[in-house]
Amino acid sequence: MYMATRKQAIILVEDEPDILIILHRLMRDLTAPYDIVTVNGGAEALAHIALRPVALVITDYNMPRMNGIQLTAAIKEVAPQICVVMITAYATPDLEKRARESQVDFYLPKPFPLDRLEQIVRAVLRPMSEVDDDHLALLVRQAYNAAGAPYGNTGHGLLRWIEARLKI
Repeated sequence: MYMATRKQAIILVEDEPDILIILHRLMRDLTAPYDIVTVNGGAEALAHIALRPVALVITDYNMPRMNGIQLTAAIKEVAPQICVVMITAYATPDLEKRARESQVDFYLPKPFPLDRLEQIVRAVLRPMSEVDDDHLALLVRQAYNAAGAPYGNTGHGLLRWIEARLKI
């Protein structure tokens, strides 16, 4: 496992070592200002989230002890601003629905083109000064999820989340 201590982190959660290596190499090339943390289970990912700022979690769905949906629910409970990408070789419409209900931000069935994951990561980590309509739509969806409000509703929780995210 690689980890430095001051920068924001991207956490990769995967129980298959070969896939974890591929994801790490891709993220290393894309995300220079971030620390890349690799773990092989949900509990270890949550421990890192408790100790440091995290911008993004990329997790597999099918893992022992805690699956990707359970991990996402736990993440969103303590840090709703963290973007979660869930990848799975067990894609079904029901699983995708459950993933969305647990506030997974992006759902990628395996196999997926690495450039699709790269596109997602670039959009999520883009500085606020470079936000386009697609990225703004992601932020709005995250804000509604974080505030616990149905999409389209407004409220003080949503406004507080947006203000915190935009640092205004």
